Amino acid sequence: MTDLNENFFAAYWSAFPRTVVHTEAFPEEMKASDKDASGWIEWKPLKGTLLESDYHELEKNYGVLFPKSFIRWHQAY
Repeated sequence: MTDLNENFFAAYWSAFPRTVVHTEAFPEEMKASDKDASGWIEWKPLKGTLLESDYHELEKNYGVLFPKSFIRWHQAY
């Protein structure tokens, strides 16, 4: 079965560069390259860590209901 979320992120990352200006606050675990001469680095996504129960807690706190597809998409990275 094709994973729509993975297809989405692959298409997004192929269209948009994963480079940002380096700052001291940038998380080390997201760095995919060293800083270049202009101060830019490539970043990498991290797998999501929230549990479905975390989303349900947010729903209760803010009176919203997240579609399951959004939760799966957000949990991916």
